[in-house]
Amino acid sequence: MENLTYRPDGAATHNLPKTAEFEHKPTIVEKLAQGMLENHAGIKPIRQDHASCPIEQAYDWPDIFARVNRFRQELVGASDLSAEVYVFDFNSVPNPTASDDDREVLIVADIRATVEAVESKPNDLFYYHAGDPDENGNVRSFCIWSNAHTAREVIHGSAHVEAAKLAPNAYIKAITKGYTVSRTEAGQVEFSKELFIHDLLKKC
Repeated sequence: MENLTYRPDGAATHNLPKTAEFEHKPTIVEKLAQGMLENHAGIKPIRQDHASCPIEQAYDWPDIFARVNRFRQELVGASDLSAEVYVFDFNSVPNPTASDDDREVLIVADIRATVEAVESKPNDLFYYHAGDPDENGNVRSFCIWSNAHTAREVIHGSAHVEAAKLAPNAYIKAITKGYTVSRTEAGQVEFSKELFIHDLLKKC
């Protein structure tokens, strides 16, 4: 499901429920969220099957890193990304039979999870990219973290756990993967093998 509206100037705004809970957040949250939305409009996949192919082949990663660096430096005064970061990849197929109420509950849960991440680790969550459907209906979202330990700590937070519980109703496919990603001196981006693979629709 696409939840972004693009203005004539190319910037993006999120079509979210009008919930007072999300109206007045700390400046760091507002700045990071706005920067992520603006970058979303410029980050485009380089393959039609971008949501189902290997993530390292789906986007122009040197460009993504340059964009993330630029908006973090301009908006929150953050320093350059380290030579090694952690990428959390979420690949899904929305459930076409899910009700509008189920979809809205999921959107709100996703917002809470994002706010939880930004508020708890504002210097460690480098970027979150909300996915767009590919030609086959697959959706890929990903976030870039300073390290795997911090990412896993946040992912096990209460808001993320509650959002994950909604997966069986919201999706017919929901796979998460984690990668260590390194940047070479030549500016290239190299992905490790999957550090983990987890199917949210399978009972542990």
